Amino acid sequence: MTQTISRPQQLPATADIRDDEQATVDTAELGELLLGKWAHVRRMARELAGRPEVHKVEGLTHHDHRRRCLDQLHYLVEQKAVHRAFPEAFGGDDDHGGNVAGFEELVVGDPSLQIKAGVQWGLFGSAVMHLGTEGHHEAWLPGIMNMDIPGCFAMTETGHGSDVASIATTATFDPATDEFVIDTPFRAAWKDYIGNGAIDGRAAVVFAQLITNGVNHGVHGFYVDLRDADGTFRPGIGG
Repeated sequence: MTQTISRPQQLPATADIRDDEQATVDTAELGELLLGKWAHVRRMARELAGRPEVHKVEGLTHHDHRRRCLDQLHYLVEQKAVHRAFPEAFGGDDDHGGNVAGFEELVVGDPSLQIKAGVQWGLFGSAVMHLGTEGHHEAWLPGIMNMDIPGCFAMTETGHGSDVASIATTATFDPATDEFVIDTPFRAAWKDYIGNGAIDGRAAVVFAQLITNGVNHGVHGFYVDLRDADGTFRPGIGG
């Protein structure tokens, strides 16, 4: 049997508690500490985020705001503000930590711009970079980096959310044509919440169940052209 007893709470003596009027904080030094390892990147990104070119303009329609965000992505490219994480061979810095630090600061200008930039270079571009081959890099990374190829990240589905292992979109290899046939076999397999997909996206990395010779090899990423240069959906694609 366990017996419990009450003990008086031990409080510090009041004599040990004092208000030191001489205590100070070096705010400049604290600020440097909080900036962290990539302080120089954060300073540059904050200066950029303070420019009117990247600020949100209140009162725009969602159509005009979307167009402004697209123009702002081109502005970020011109300012060499979005290439830090990409390989040096393609004009990047191979600096993933600095890339994240700079990306965080974009929210000060316009949260919509930060999200659209995150889709273009953080999701779409990174999927090609990390999941693609050297040939894929050479074919698509330059256009992704300079905005010649506005893109999307197509993973989430109507009926499966972000339960990636359960997604129902299929990519079946056809040996007769040496192609993958990508299909959403029922309504719940449709891709949803695709940033950049409504108007601007020209291509997407689509995640689908890879099937060859009737065998499901699990989820893989596929680069898919969505629209022609004039913005028209390519055959077999809709939204």
